Amino acid sequence: MRYAVNAYDWLEFFLEPFSPECLLLGPLLTQESVQCVKNRPDEDSVLVREDITPERWNAVVTLLRQKHQHNKYRLYQSKTGRGGWKRI
Repeated sequence: MRYAVNAYDWLEFFLEPFSPECLLLGPLLTQESVQCVKNRPDEDSVLVREDITPERWNAVVTLLRQKHQHNKYRLYQSKTGRGGWKRI
């Protein structure tokens, strides 16, 4: 399973380098990007490292969702990482 974080949403975290969200997500992200929704440049996303287990990712998502509204940050998952991205 591959995971991604919307690049625009990540920029909000990145602008506050010592925010809990930045400290939580920063070490998990790669420098690779993917377009999770075709023909929507605002949906470009940053890939999460491949070695992240589903359990760890679910814990990260749970922490983010406890602090923020469900639709505040766009998170995605795909079985292959090459398409079929679903927003979680």
